[in-house]
Amino acid sequence: MSYMFRKFDPIRRMIIDRDTGMINEYFSIVKGQLMDLYYFATIGEQKNDEKETYPVIDDETGKLIYVLEEDIPKYKSGKIDILQYV
Repeated sequence: MSYMFRKFDPIRRMIIDRDTGMINEYFSIVKGQLMDLYYFATIGEQKNDEKETYPVIDDETGKLIYVLEEDIPKYKSGKIDILQYV
């Protein structure tokens, strides 16, 4: 592991561009990516989106499955907290 990082110098070799002193373009977000990120974060719900599903325990198999909100009452477990299940 130490051999891999022997020449690692984030200022002179990687993150900071030695010519400009700014963040290297390989590690920065370009305008197109920034626009995509903004669109993804602000788009909100659309009419063609799939409905959200919720984790429940299947009564027959005992396995974790995901169902639509209106189907949750059909399962004994009800909606579960996924962090407690794992």
